[in-house]
Amino acid sequence: MRYNYDTYKLYLLRPGAKGSARIKVSMKETVRPEILQGAVNTAIKRYPYFAVRVSVDQRGGFILSPNDRPVAVVETSDHMPMLGSPPANGHLLFVDYRGRNIYFNISHSLAGARGYMPWVFTTVYEYVRECFGVEPHAPSINKPESPLLPGECEFPPKAFFSTKTPVPNAYQGHGGLILFEDMIRETFLPGNRSREYRTWQLEDGPVLAFAKDNGTTVAGAFLMLMARALDLVLADRFTPLCGGILHNPLSNWGFPNAHADVSTHVFLDYDRALIRGDAKAMGACTSGQIRKQTDPDYTKHLFRKHLELIERIDRAEGLIYKRRSASDAIRSILPAAAVTYVVSYGGFIDLGELKDYVDAYYNVIEGNMTLTVTAMEGKLFLSFIQNIREEKYVHALNEVFDRAGFLYRMEGPFRQRLASHEFCQ
Repeated sequence: MRYNYDTYKLYLLRPGAKGSARIKVSMKETVRPEILQGAVNTAIKRYPYFAVRVSVDQRGGFILSPNDRPVAVVETSDHMPMLGSPPANGHLLFVDYRGRNIYFNISHSLAGARGYMPWVFTTVYEYVRECFGVEPHAPSINKPESPLLPGECEFPPKAFFSTKTPVPNAYQGHGGLILFEDMIRETFLPGNRSREYRTWQLEDGPVLAFAKDNGTTVAGAFLMLMARALDLVLADRFTPLCGGILHNPLSNWGFPNAHADVSTHVFLDYDRALIRGDAKAMGACTSGQIRKQTDPDYTKHLFRKHLELIERIDRAEGLIYKRRSASDAIRSILPAAAVTYVVSYGGFIDLGELKDYVDAYYNVIEGNMTLTVTAMEGKLFLSFIQNIREEKYVHALNEVFDRAGFLYRMEGPFRQRLASHEFCQ
């Protein structure tokens, strides 16, 4: 690997693509922007691998270098900075605010949910400390003065992925229905195009009980629930429905503190009869596939394909050819199942005493029919992202939640406002 791993996703970005994440943190009181500005720029010092700017070297490769300019903090508007732009001071992140909400915008090349969540809550902690003059007891949250954790900036060496033992393919399916009708409406009928998301707050007790009763995890439960929601609105001839989970295997590989956005996918093909049948059978199928497809040896086997992609990019000379190599390679080296919908589970956040100041956390990423889930203080926070103006999927999710006996509150729709990268336009 010739370059920093955090640069390789940048070659895949094209005009119109976002390649970023937007995290919404709702505070219990109105945000004070002058204090937020100071907190953001104090907290970023804890994360030197995020305080960077992008440039291109003589071989056409993206390189990251330290960026000591302030992180932009702006009021939410229709004219916010692009990532890497002069208004963002060259940073691949910025923060905006409105009312009680703080929005964190960051390039997906730098990190996924597992990697950027610590930065978000270090910033929130520092904001609370400066705003209220308190030191909340929150041992699981990095403080601005905390040292880097062991391995936080590490990436597994190439030798880590070598093996002499063949690894069988844990996923034997072929994928399922892609919502082509929705894609056509989004592409050719601008009036139906809608970059929106909706949010749900769910009490976690009934969801945990549903997962336990059906022998699966929280992530598995939402894979099942999404399939059941789509089953209510899609014609019977569309089968199977394929759900995908984004999975970061670094902890399973022995790198629990690494920030990099390493992701493999877990694919589950649900036949319509399975969806409508016994929930325990569906749960057993779900858990079995998650277990097989998150096995460390299997995910290392999958990631060797990513290394092939990286090597092709490294061999190409010039930015145009590196981008072309990335596009060609991702089609030939990394074939993916035909996914109907995606679930991204960000895990549990232990806020400690910071919970007295924070009301909600939502993770918004690029995608269509994508559900992000985060657990925090007895609640689950969901964002449902779709790219067309269509209510039927939202109504179906509510119906599935009602049938399961979940306690929830839905809000939205909200504009996505995902940031673009200036150098990819």
